[in-house]
Amino acid sequence: MPALALLFCLLAMPLLAVAELPRVLVVGGENTYHWAVFAAMRQALARDSAHYELVYRTVEQYRSDSGSRPVLRVAVGVAAARTLSAAREDAPLLCVLLPRDDYLALARSAGTEMSGLFLEQPLSRYLALLRLALPQRDQVGAVLGPVSAALAADLRQAGERQRLQITTASITAERELTAAMEQVMRPSGVLLALPDPVVVNADTARTLIMTAYHRGIALVGYSQALAKAGALMAVHSTPEQFGQDAGEMVRAALSASPVHLPPARHPAYFTVSVNYQVARALELNLPPEDRLAALVRQQEVAQ
Repeated sequence: MPALALLFCLLAMPLLAVAELPRVLVVGGENTYHWAVFAAMRQALARDSAHYELVYRTVEQYRSDSGSRPVLRVAVGVAAARTLSAAREDAPLLCVLLPRDDYLALARSAGTEMSGLFLEQPLSRYLALLRLALPQRDQVGAVLGPVSAALAADLRQAGERQRLQITTASITAERELTAAMEQVMRPSGVLLALPDPVVVNADTARTLIMTAYHRGIALVGYSQALAKAGALMAVHSTPEQFGQDAGEMVRAALSASPVHLPPARHPAYFTVSVNYQVARALELNLPPEDRLAALVRQQEVAQ
């Protein structure tokens, strides 16, 4: 009997150790994009898996599980960020795939430490890409909507650093888009499409793409979908890149004692997508996508 009791204790020890591991709770949606972000996070943190437990819950599962006591929480997407920021928990909160303005609004009222990995790319990255890919085009137009209008001054300042002349026009409704485009488009110029649901959506994307194409304007956007649909180029982050980025932020937070998140920021990893069929139609000879991304990274590191 004593021998059996000792054997039971030895077998139970690993199970107890696992149960006592600090928990990092990731909450997101049921869609494949969020799961891909989590999978990449798990891969980025694989070497640390012996030190803490990384688990995924949907927003609905999180709401029904009141017994969770994680050392760190990660919200993937807007719904998860709103849910976790409103919860009465002390664990720091990292918000991923959240627009910067939404993050700032939540952070002002959050009752716990909070940081974010923004959904958008930094303005400097868009402009670095078009300056490197289109060195002869220094006229850049941008139509801004209610969400992006606050970026006008920052966009012009970023343009000055790249020796680009930025012209902006603001709209409050979709019906104003065509007239605003006429104000900002210049021959042999660039039209920059920034994330804003009034300016770029399922109903307006064709207008942006076709108007720019017929006028010989290079349309530069923020998603692979835009590039596939007919924009010349786009700079964006994949779910795998968001997951890797978030995993590195989690590792940095857990390496501190007590747990402390790094500052909120734009994504560090990104991809350039080019529509080479559009490039040929505009008589542009563009480098390979990975080469363009590497050049932008080199410029960012140098700065």
